[in-house]
Amino acid sequence: MASFVYEYTFQITDVNGDSAQMRIKSFAPDTTTIASLVTNSSTLNGLIAPLTNGKVTARGVTLTVDKAQISSATAPPPADAVYPSVTDGARMNFSNNIGARRVVVVPAPVESVFKTDTNTVNPDQSDVAAFIAEIIALGEDPAATNLYEGGVKIGRHARKRATRKSL
Repeated sequence: MASFVYEYTFQITDVNGDSAQMRIKSFAPDTTTIASLVTNSSTLNGLIAPLTNGKVTARGVTLTVDKAQISSATAPPPADAVYPSVTDGARMNFSNNIGARRVVVVPAPVESVFKTDTNTVNPDQSDVAAFIAEIIALGEDPAATNLYEGGVKIGRHARKRATRKSL
């Protein structure tokens, strides 16, 4: 029997509208059901409420399936990549015919995600197309986001600098 790390997350919002995240880490066997995690979250929610002047405005459960580290024994992320930083991203927009929207950002994207010499995500690139298909397949019911509406580069390298020629 395997055991997994998960976190209960609680968003607490104050009178000024500012929010903070409260995370409570725990472990569970692989036989744990979502229903039991939700029940435990409800119990914690009731115990947190009298401890704060804020209001619990969102709560959830995050499951960590794998965790890796960068060490001398493993291959590090490429330092010479065009977009090596997680502050760069490929933002992809999805929607459906009733107005539901979803945005997914891929941090530190590989250069081939974008159309040549542009900041536009290339939906015809095989890896991007497979990713888009999976995001659409994971749509939420009843508001499944089944339409890809395009994507762009965001972050530090989002704008192409104008090249100037010397006279």
